[in-house]
Amino acid sequence: MTSKPIARTAGGRAALIALAAILAAGGLFLVWGSLRYGGPEGLWRRVGAEIASRLPQPAAYVPTPLPITPTITSITTRPPTATASPTRTHTPTDTQNAARTASPT
Repeated sequence: MTSKPIARTAGGRAALIALAAILAAGGLFLVWGSLRYGGPEGLWRRVGAEIASRLPQPAAYVPTPLPITPTITSITTRPPTATASPTRTHTPTDTQNAARTASPT
């Protein structure tokens, strides 16, 4: 009995076509993803982020509606500081105003 090459049988031909289709789809995915995410590194990071987002997260990272209280007491017990108050500043005299507004002749 002689054995035929894999590509000459009907099942082997279908397997090679399926393998070629999978490789072509994978190549297109890599090219498109690299263009979309700025290169292979960006694509790798995006795939990693998608996988990590679907994994169960620890309970410590669940948002809580409880109020957050400060742990440093000096922040809340510090006395109020002085606030700025408006003060009068020097105003020019009439002779200085006249000298400034006079037109050069």
